[in-house]
Formats: sequence, C-alpha cells, structure tokens
Amino acid sequence: MDDESGISKISDILLQEIDHSLTIILRERQDYANLSETAEYETFKKAIEQFQPSPQLLDSKLRDFLERVIRSYIKNCLYEDQDDALDTRISCVFYQFAKVRGTKTVSNCLPSDISLISIVLKRGSEQRSWESRFFLFVWLSVLILAPFPLAKIDLHLPDKIYNVAFEYLKTGSKETDAASVLMARFLSRVDSRDYRDLFISEYFNSLAWEHESNVFAKIGILSTINRMLKILTLEQLRNHLDRILTLISNEINDDSQQAPSSILRFFIKILGKLSLFFMRLEQYGNIEDIVSNLLKFLSHNDTVIRYSTAKQLSKIGLHLDSDSRQDILESLVNLLDISFMFDEGDEFQADLHLDPETIDIVSFHGVLLTLGEFCRLRLMSKKWITITGSICHRTLFVEQHRLTYSAGSNVRDASCFDCWSIFKKYRDAEIPPGVIVTLFKDLILVSCFDGDLMIRRAASATLQELIGRHGDLLFRQLSVPSQYISMFKVKLIEILDYTALGHITKSYQLPSQIYRRLNGLMHQEFVDFLLSSGIRNYNYSLRKLSSQALKEMVSISSDYDAENVIMKLRGEYKLCKEDGILNAIADLLSLLPERSVDSTQYHAMISNFTFDFHNDEFSKGEEYLHLLKELVARLGFQLNSNELDTVFNIIRTNREEITDEFKELSKYLKDIPLKYAERWIYYVKNGNLASAKALGYSPVMRERSQEVLELLSDIRLDANLRSSLIDSVSIFLQRDGYLNKTFIQGKLKLIEQLDDYTVTNKGDVGSFIRISSIDMIFENRDFFSSEDDRQAIEMRLLRLSCEVMDNVKLRSFSLLRSLEHWGSQVEDVTQSELLHNPQKYFGILLKLYDNENLCLESSKEFWKGYSFSGGSSQAVDKTINAAVYAFLRNWQVLTNEKKCAMLRIIFSLLGKGPLMKDKGSKGIRYNKMQTSCLRFVCNLIELNLEIPPEFELESLFVRTYNMTLGSSNYLRLTIAVRILTNLYLRDPKKFHGCKKRLQWLGEKHPLTKVKARAFEALQEIEFESQE
Repeated sequence: MDDESGISKISDILLQEIDHSLTIILRERQDYANLSETAEYETFKKAIEQFQPSPQLLDSKLRDFLERVIRSYIKNCLYEDQDDALDTRISCVFYQFAKVRGTKTVSNCLPSDISLISIVLKRGSEQRSWESRFFLFVWLSVLILAPFPLAKIDLHLPDKIYNVAFEYLKTGSKETDAASVLMARFLSRVDSRDYRDLFISEYFNSLAWEHESNVFAKIGILSTINRMLKILTLEQLRNHLDRILTLISNEINDDSQQAPSSILRFFIKILGKLSLFFMRLEQYGNIEDIVSNLLKFLSHNDTVIRYSTAKQLSKIGLHLDSDSRQDILESLVNLLDISFMFDEGDEFQADLHLDPETIDIVSFHGVLLTLGEFCRLRLMSKKWITITGSICHRTLFVEQHRLTYSAGSNVRDASCFDCWSIFKKYRDAEIPPGVIVTLFKDLILVSCFDGDLMIRRAASATLQELIGRHGDLLFRQLSVPSQYISMFKVKLIEILDYTALGHITKSYQLPSQIYRRLNGLMHQEFVDFLLSSGIRNYNYSLRKLSSQALKEMVSISSDYDAENVIMKLRGEYKLCKEDGILNAIADLLSLLPERSVDSTQYHAMISNFTFDFHNDEFSKGEEYLHLLKELVARLGFQLNSNELDTVFNIIRTNREEITDEFKELSKYLKDIPLKYAERWIYYVKNGNLASAKALGYSPVMRERSQEVLELLSDIRLDANLRSSLIDSVSIFLQRDGYLNKTFIQGKLKLIEQLDDYTVTNKGDVGSFIRISSIDMIFENRDFFSSEDDRQAIEMRLLRLSCEVMDNVKLRSFSLLRSLEHWGSQVEDVTQSELLHNPQKYFGILLKLYDNENLCLESSKEFWKGYSFSGGSSQAVDKTINAAVYAFLRNWQVLTNEKKCAMLRIIFSLLGKGPLMKDKGSKGIRYNKMQTSCLRFVCNLIELNLEIPPEFELESLFVRTYNMTLGSSNYLRLTIAVRILTNLYLRDPKKFHGCKKRLQWLGEKHPLTKVKARAFEALQEIEFESQE
C-alpha cells in the first residue's frame, strides 16, 4: 500500500522520463548514438519497473507509447537490411511494458493491419533474440484475429503460423508465453478447426504424452490448452473435453506428487475451466471426478499447488447449488480426519478433538486455504461459518515440534486468512456471536504470544477487520457498556501496533497493557493460556517470556493469588516434569513475602530432579538454578548435599545463561561445606568459567584467597579463566573484601596482571586479563590507595594508554584520569574521538608526558607503549600515522634539552634489557617492543626528524648495529637496513660504519632476502652519492 501511494505521487514524473527515453531509444531524434541509446534504455528500465506495485498508472500513456514503438519498428526494423541492434532494443522495450502491465493489456494496444501478417511472421521466424520473438509473436497474435481467411492471404500461411508457434512452445524460454498466446488465438479461429483437432488429438493423448520427454514442451502445450479454454466456445471444444479430462485424470492418478509443480499448476487450472463446460453440459459425473482430482492436490507438498487448488475449488463452488457446495465442504473437512458432528454444525464446538503434534500439516493448510476462499466468495452458510470457526479455534495454535525447528506457521497463517474472510465478507447477523467472541480471544492470544512475526501481524490485521466491521456486536457480547465501545475499539487497535508486534519482547508485554487500558479485558484468558501453553512452550526464549508475562498478569490483579498459582504448578510438576514449570514457579516466588513458605515442600518437589549435562538442554539446568536462587533469596532455603551436587553438575555446561544464574545463586549462598568449597576450586583449576565468574560472590573466595591469588599467575590456565578470576576478585573486594590479609599482601601481584601479554593462536588473549585488571582497579581505587600502589599502577597505565588496542587504551586512559592529581592534567577524550581522531588522542598523551615530571621507569613505560602504536607491525596504518604525526607536531614545541632527554630514553629501549635473557612470554614481548621501537625511530628518521646538534646520534647507529648482530629476524633486519641507509645519507663521513655494516649484511648474512635488501640499500646510497 505504501509503495502504491508513493508511485502515484511521482507517476507523472516517471511517465515523462519514459517519454524522454523512448525519444532516444526509438530514434525519433536524428542526433542519436548507440552508446546513448544503451544508457537511455537502462534509464527507461528503472523508470518503468517502479510502476510494478501499481501498473495501471501506465494506462494514460500506454497506447501512445506502444504506437510509437510500433512506428519505429516498422520504419527501422521490420523489413530486410535493417538495424538488428535497434530491433533487439525496441523488442526489449516492448517486453518491459508487457512484464509490468501484462501481455493481454499490452496486446490490446497493438495495431491489427492484416497486410503485415506475412512480414511479421517471417521476421519472427528469423530472429535470434528471444526478446524480438516475444514482441513479434504477441503482435502476430493480434494480427491473426482479423476476420479474414488466412489462406486467402497466402495458401500456406496457416501452416507457417502453426509450425512456428509450435516450434517455440518447446523452448522453455520467455518467448514460450508469447508462442502460447499465438497458438491459442490461432486455434480459436473459425478457419482453424482442422489445426485445432490436429493439435489436441496429436499432442493431447496418453501415448504422445508418455513419449514426450521435454518438460518445456508439455508446459507449452498445457499453457495453450489453458488459454484455449478461456477463449473458445463450448461448441468448438465439445468433442475434445472428454479427451482433455481423461489425459489429466490419468496423469494425476499415476503419480501426481512426482510431476513438476509447473505442470501440475496447469493441470489444476485446466480442470477448473473444464468443470464450467461440464456444468453447461450437465455432466455432473465429470464434475465429481474433477473435484475428486482437485481434492488430492490439497495435500501436495508445494504451497503454490495447494493455493491454486483452493482457488479452483472455490470457483467451482461458485457455480454449484448449495447442496453440491455442502458436499464439497464436507469432503474438505473429511480430509482433516477430525471427529466433527455435521448434524450439530449450528453449535460452535470449542472442544474439537485435534492433536497438533500428529495432524498432517500440509493437508490442513490446503483445506484451510480452500475454506478461506469459500468464505471470501460468500459461499458458506451460517452452519459452515460455525464449522470453519470451530476448526480455526484449534488450528490458530497448531505447532509441531521437529528436531531443530517447528512446523505449522502456514496452518496458523491460513487460519488467520479464514477468520479475515469471515469477518470481511459476512454481516453481523450471518455470523454466530459465539464464533465472533471465541475467534476474537484466539486472535488476541496469537497477536501477543505467537513466536512468528508474520503470524502475529496477520492476526492483528484480522483483528482490525473484526473490530472495524463487527466491533459493536463483539463488545456487547463481552458486556462492555455501549458508551465505552468506541473507546475500546480505538484503544485496542492502538495497542496492537504494527511496530510493537514487530518485537517479540514488546509483544509479550501487550497483555498487561490491555488489562490496564481496557478494564481487565481477557485477563483470565491470558493467565490460562500462559499456564497451559506459554510457560511450557518448546521454545526456550518464549518460555522465559511467558513466565515473566505470567508473573506480571498475576501481580496486577487481585483475582489471582500467587501462592495458589504456585501450588497448582507444584502439583503439576510432581505429575509431569515439563520444562518451564520451575522457571514459572521461580518468577512467581518473587511475589510472595520473604520467608513465608515452608521450604520442606520444595525440597520434596525437586528431590528427584536430575541433570545430564551431556544430553539435557541447558535450559533445564538454568531454570533449576533460577528456582534455587529465588528459594534461597526469599525463603532462607538451605541447599542439601543432593541439591549442591546437582548444581555443580549443571555448571559443567558451558553456557552464558547457566553462568549468569549461578552467579545470582552464589550471591545468596552463605555457608559452603568444605567438600563443595574444594570442588569449587577444583572446577576453577580445570577451566570451568561458571565457577570462576561466580567465585567473587561466594564465601569460598574468603577461605581460599591464597589459592586464587596463585591461580592468577598460572600461565597454564586459559586467559579467559584468569580474566574471570580477576573479575571475581574485583567483586569480592567491593563486597567488603578490603580486610582480607591475603589480597592486602598480594596487591602487587594483582597490579602485575596489567603486564600480562599472553599470546596464543587466538591472538593477544592477555588483553582480556589487562582489561579485567584495569576494571578491577577502577572499581576498587580505595583499596589501591597507597603511594607504592599508585606509582606501580600509574607506571603501567602510561604504557597501556599508548598501546594499539582501542578497548585497552580507552579503559586505561579512563582509569588514569580518575586517579588523584591526574584528572586536572588529562583532557577528556570520548570513545568516538579515540576511534575517529586518534591523532588528537596521541597529542593529549604527549602533552601529558611533557607536563609531568615522570621518573625514568615511568618514562620508559610510556615510550614502550607509544612505540607499539607508532611502529608495531600489528598496528593499522591509521594508528601508526596518528602516533608519528602527533609526535612530530609535539617535537616542534620542545626545547633542545627536552628533545635530547626524550631521544635518550627512546634509544635506551633499543639496548639490552633485563628481560632479554627471559625466554618466556616476557622476553618475547620485550623483543617485539624493541622491533616496534626500532620501526618507530625509523619512521621518524625517514620523515627527516630534526635532531638537536648537541645530541650524539651515533648512539642510534650503535644500538641499530648491535640489534643486527646474530639476528635472523627479517622484519627487524629490514628496519635496521633502512635506519643504516638514512644515517649514512645524513652524514657519510660520520656514519661510514653504516655502509660497512650494509656491505657485510649484503655479502655474509645467511638469509638471501636480507642480502637482497642490503644490496638494494647500497644501490640507493650509490645513486644518491652520484647526484
């Protein structure tokens, strides 16, 4: 609808664009060119395709456009030695008109000059492009309608037309449709009787059909027969009707499920048209056979076939008497295999026996589509409206659970269509009030609780039809005072908003809105549905939403007591341990006063609960943990050994939902027996994330703090696990853990987690630990308040704030800014600025460095981090450029004394450090830092960094020289070659040793590619020296 209104507003502009494009494409102007024609055709195509939502808007100019197309074609293309490229382009233009507006409408605008028949036929038979053949065949199908014998024009003309049309019925290309139109119109001529008899007798018999292996040929023949049945009279077809019916019946009876859907669709259409002829001949036996054949297709696997069948059956019913229609309707219901008493059809049967898990979804969908079509055509009596309503009352909720999905949405959609047809086509007096009220309540439930977005919106659209046409009757039946009916109608439509239904969470909140805004409407129905179906839904997410909705509906009304509802659910759980019941009980427990229930009954209820983490769904364990959390939190529930064993069995399932519930449960566990405390730590040591993340809420942390502290330094443990342990330590410290002697004495070990750079095949997983450590310190700044703590933290934050990873440096910078005396020195930087303007960020860091009198160690840490951003091979070019350019801009405002001091610190990082002998991760990290620092210095040197004259630049040569000794690191050696080359070119006399080192590398280094790089550098030096 939105598309149609949008097109109507711009249709005049689009028609002008089409008009202008045709002027160029059809060469109505002399200044044409092939390139401009091709480009203009694309413009024309885009313009006309926009009319597809509302093609009738073309009609005002359609005849004029097509007349111009024909004139141009006759002038430029119809005769010999004409332009083939233009021929194809004009044909494409015609095809676009036919595609958007329809072949029949377009053909009505074509000229019927009979003198052109021969030349159009000749041209069509010679064309190579399907577009040209499509155009010419459609045109020819109009020309042959002239009321003159074709044989008088040319004795062989009928043969030529027949042969050409039949040839292209078999191609399967798009001109097949045009050939079918041509053949059907040709065979409909009075003087083509012999050809008609020949076509049907030769190609529409069982023997020929079996030997015809070309599916496209069969489709072409069927398409032609279908069109013939539209335009030929009964007298012309009388002798062929039985033959056509016999062939189709035999094909259907052989194996209709194996035939292509494209063929079956034509079978169905032809059977529908045949039935109308047999009605006129009063051959009711054949009509009965046709109906029987069509009923078989209602259980076909293809939805298109079922829909086509429904359309044809309803059209047949439209021409039958009421008794015959009732026979068809009874046959339809019999296909459903349900126990329906037709003699009681006047009464609505709300308890119709129907098992959603065992019904044939396909058959139900086909039958419901047909019932909907019968309703749409007003072919149902009041009795059958009641029957259809009784069926829809059950099928609106049909859902079959398969291994990985659920089936039945098509049945629910067809049920909405049936209800829509009833409400739209019948008046108040024709629909039993009970049907209206029951279906209204069903559709409200579907709109709120169906898991499929399209079904919720289909139900909402049906409700709008019901409220708009039958709202007064409906609300009177619901005992709404007459003065409030209009308000109820408006508010209900507002609540069932298209946008609100688009989000499943908002959809489940609609019942409470309906209750509050419409005076408690349908409160009991909502609660009953949630208790019987919602909280037991096969879908885990819908079960949780249903449980929350049930809690809301019980809490807002005094009609329901939470304790009674819980008691009912407990009784049901004892009989059948369905998924979802425990979750609902847990949510409802929050409505009870604290410690108001005897906990022994809950011990008994869950005493037989078992969980197999290998086979059971995680949701089973999640709702068990959720229930225990509510019991412990509100009722002072003490877990026994069986329940604790089950809990520890459940948390072996690696799911975030399980972890979250276990964390919540841990908050309320006061005493953990020694056996389970040891098991908790055992789980942590063996990589269980749930136990690690929940440890901070548990008293186990206080008792086993030394073990936890040791685990943080165990590099054998997974980085995610250690990160989770740090998070738990942070939580523990926030929960009055400041007095814990172990953590007070182990503060430095906690701070040292900022130095974790563990690297695995997953990348820098140590970043998880660094981020958690930053967050831990941020949340517990008072705990790390001593001067030694502050210095140790600041030194590391200066490094982390300069590093490559955005999420690390943003958190680090935020923490640094929060520390005492740093907040006034540091400019606030948002995440957006960090991501989109990194140069500004690095400028702020350098300004901070200049303003602070940092100790030597802190300065080194700062430049370690900055070197990674300015020279790491893992940094993106944007970060490297931002770091380097920010450094150069800051360099310009420094005094020579500061420049020299800064360079000495940076160059000192290139020397042998205390960690170089460490062969572990720290040593690897130091080597990476040195390579990044070397590259950072290289970038500065290559950008002609102005070095103060008093600075001894020879120290860079010495550092670089030493870093090439015994090294086989190609990246490091490549950077060293670049630095040696630049130093030599700066001052050949002072740095003559650079050339010697390059010569040695080019001659004696074991790596061939290093030799090549050194040789290239020597060539560069030679070239520069000659200049």
